[in-house]
Amino acid sequence: MNITALMGSNSSSDPVAIGRTADRLILAATALGCAVAVYLGTLYGGLSLAMGGAAAILLIAGGIYMAASGSLLSSLALSTSLMLTVALQLQIGRGTLELHFGVFVSLALLLLYRDWRPILCGALVIAVHHVLVDRLQAAGFPVFCTPEADFLKVALHAGYVVVQTGFELWIALTMRSGARQGIELSAMVERMDADGRISLDMSGIEVSSQAG
Repeated sequence: MNITALMGSNSSSDPVAIGRTADRLILAATALGCAVAVYLGTLYGGLSLAMGGAAAILLIAGGIYMAASGSLLSSLALSTSLMLTVALQLQIGRGTLELHFGVFVSLALLLLYRDWRPILCGALVIAVHHVLVDRLQAAGFPVFCTPEADFLKVALHAGYVVVQTGFELWIALTMRSGARQGIELSAMVERMDADGRISLDMSGIEVSSQAG
């Protein structure tokens, strides 16, 4: 009896496989966000900025994806790229408040990594963007986070981001723990099914979760 075959593949619990799948989806979301930015450029003006910014984001994100898909570097770079896409939309749309929903959608998508680090990275990137751009806007620079510089409004948005990020960090840690248990359980099953015979010798298998 082949127990491993009955259990199925453990690719859904493999952190590298999870990372590569998430990278593909986040890159696709980034491309979609860039397309939205270009469309906004046709509505609000600034099409050249939209196209230039979108091209730069996609070139950098695509290059890192090709070179390091499935790595921590790739997840952090792509989470940053996704948030920069939202920042580009806000700039093109002159801070239109409805475009801020993109921040929360993007944060939710970063749960695909089942890792707290890309989520925290994305949250920090957009938080720094909001504060920096708001202050530059208040100083008279032609940049936009909201229609008019308003630090209290930015702080309110930041509060919602902090709450969502906090919940997502906990969810990501829980999901990563579940994935780790899946890997350890799979290793135990493979050991039990060694050479086509059932073996209860678990020596040499390192476990750190409740699965062990």
